[in-house]
Amino acid sequence: MKKLLIRDKTAVGIAAPQMFPTGPVDLGLIQRHLKRVEALGYQSAWTQHGVFATNPSIDPFTLLAYAAACTSRIKLGISVIVLPFYDPVNLAKMSASLDQLSGGRFILGVGIGGGRSRYPSFGFNDHHRVKRFEDAIALLRCLWSESQVNFENEFWNLERVSINPKPLQKPNIPIWFGASADPALKRATRLGDGFMGAGTSDITTFQKVLSKLRSYLAHEGRTGITFPISKRVYIAVDRDREAASKKIQKWFANYYHDASLGLKATVFGTEDEVIEQLTPLVEEGLDMIMFNPVYDLIEQAEKLSELIIPKL
Repeated sequence: MKKLLIRDKTAVGIAAPQMFPTGPVDLGLIQRHLKRVEALGYQSAWTQHGVFATNPSIDPFTLLAYAAACTSRIKLGISVIVLPFYDPVNLAKMSASLDQLSGGRFILGVGIGGGRSRYPSFGFNDHHRVKRFEDAIALLRCLWSESQVNFENEFWNLERVSINPKPLQKPNIPIWFGASADPALKRATRLGDGFMGAGTSDITTFQKVLSKLRSYLAHEGRTGITFPISKRVYIAVDRDREAASKKIQKWFANYYHDASLGLKATVFGTEDEVIEQLTPLVEEGLDMIMFNPVYDLIEQAEKLSELIIPKL
């Protein structure tokens, strides 16, 4: 089976169709896209989490369950859910079920989230949010691996509880962290199984985050072990820069409520311009780069695989 690699090292992921701002959900597009990117050799397909997004988007777990039936090899990930928005018991059950349905291909990405004002919408406040986050990680792993779980703290009280079936992956579903602030980066290196850099950060900003992340990994004694490091890259390969700029800004205005962010965060332009912009990131030797086109999704995936990736 063909696998896309950058310089024989860096795996390549792609965002799955999830947002449908101009009309109803296009199941045909989702199917065609997933089958095409798997055939092209992309090694993973990714969704995002946005409960309150004004740009209509499909729930990431539901979409990946559908994607599991459309594919057979490609890994399926979420990058990232705001973990405090989820009850960890139900999350453990959903994730284990998705791992079973996908044949052990699921990756769960988590973050603590910065929008504390949203917490009351989910029935709690932001008090002790870091402890709640860390305890939720611990509880997930217990529920995935232990036959009976006893777990008691100020947030949850479980006595002889189990979920079945367990995840197919052993010992657990990999949990990748998304983070940028120093305390969150330290938490990622201490508790995580991998890392995904935010698509909203440009490459220069990400390189600073990456330097800290690698330093913290070394401090935790986790150098030389499996800890995949990756980054989401918003991207558009388009010889019409003006048209690309307008489409990118429109998408970012809908999803992030900030059109100008699109031009700062997105790698776009001609083939040569895109290659030049991506080269500093490629030089970092990441384990995976996940490309996220925001328009002409199948066409962009094909351009990337045929015109960009082989030249990086």
